[in-house]
Amino acid sequence: MRNEEMKTSRFTYKFNQEGATYLYNSLTGLDSVMKVYDKNLQEEIRNHLEGNTIEQPNPILVNLLKEKGYLVDGDTDELKLVESKKQKLLTDEKLTLTLIPTSGCNFKCVYCYEEFKPIMMSDKTIEDVVKFTEPLLKGKKVLFVNWFGGEPLLALDIMEKLTAALRELCRTKKVAYFAGVTTNGYLLTIENFKRLSACRVIDYQVSIDGLKEDHDRLRCLKNSKGTYDVIFKNLKRISEEITGNRFSISIRCNCLKASKEKREEAETIFYENFGNDKRFSITLHAVMDWGGDSVNSLRSELLTQEEEIDLLTEALRDKSEKRMKKLTHLNVLDSRSNSCFACKTDNYVIGADGSIYKCTSDFGKPLGNVSDGRQPEEWYDISKQTELKEECKDCAFYGACMNTICPKALKEGKLMCPVEKDCIDSLIGSMGKEYFNETLPGLYVYRKE
Repeated sequence: MRNEEMKTSRFTYKFNQEGATYLYNSLTGLDSVMKVYDKNLQEEIRNHLEGNTIEQPNPILVNLLKEKGYLVDGDTDELKLVESKKQKLLTDEKLTLTLIPTSGCNFKCVYCYEEFKPIMMSDKTIEDVVKFTEPLLKGKKVLFVNWFGGEPLLALDIMEKLTAALRELCRTKKVAYFAGVTTNGYLLTIENFKRLSACRVIDYQVSIDGLKEDHDRLRCLKNSKGTYDVIFKNLKRISEEITGNRFSISIRCNCLKASKEKREEAETIFYENFGNDKRFSITLHAVMDWGGDSVNSLRSELLTQEEEIDLLTEALRDKSEKRMKKLTHLNVLDSRSNSCFACKTDNYVIGADGSIYKCTSDFGKPLGNVSDGRQPEEWYDISKQTELKEECKDCAFYGACMNTICPKALKEGKLMCPVEKDCIDSLIGSMGKEYFNETLPGLYVYRKE
């Protein structure tokens, strides 16, 4: 019989697909995912979750359901568990700084929201960034720098200079140092890639917006010349000529209505060139109104939320991402990778002029400047958010979301849910056997990489 002191977790998500029962618990995260084919186990799981009496329960299954968070003590307040998890997440042992070495860019993207006067970070600002960083490293084990822009590779020498200073600071503080970069990829030559690798850059995000004709219309140089061929050649050379697995490149494909219809054709090109390289992955996103005036020219081409859900669902259903060896969208099932860095306490964006922000899509009013020698103003303290909307309380995904998806939206009184929440069946159902270990005959549990 079922232990009467246990109850089913409010964060349990269960569905059936192609003869299998899938389970996911958002508070536990990706590690909770189970796929069950055995009919007897499927029936026993259903009875456990519905609170029915079971004459001879399988002890291994019962322990597994407890371990993965599907069954919890009857007096457990799971919303308090989420709040506790959130507080730990907001004050973890990693400091993330998003650094903008230059506000200039070599592109003129149609949907770009940034409107900066192009400047380069000065030597004085570099010194001030290091001074600003030093006290923030107290109690931290890792400093992660995310290079952003503008186009950061226009200022690669500045990146190298600032990296050297920050790594020396981390050495004296006994703090590990790693970095990532968001780049348009036009300057990501083999030579520059090697220079970035020497700067401990391990994560790369590069946008290729679908097919050549769509990309070149959306992401052209300032002289309106296309950029697709150069970016593709750069990535192809990296895949073919760089050995080792100490980096990952995520190709971000921003889609409009027209490019959505050509998704399969564009993806086939990506897979033929990078599908066997585990260091490469692809993520699909809708072009959004991120602000600014230039996006108005695309207004009629923007995807609705329903169309974006359809885009991702279709891609997952035909296992398009799986062919790239890595289901990048799975990250959203875990709270740690699901949370925006802007919600964390000691995480800042620093502009080329030293201005301090919290969010890379909220450059309206700086919170301070690294030259001030003082802590910046408060942007929005998500830890003080106490009122939880009813739809969040009743949402099985809240254990992973925790209202940390977009603190900018919360700051403006809005609620933003990740599009993946409406695609969980397709997302988890697209996970192949390489993601699982067989724990019981006919029952498979997510295998950590």
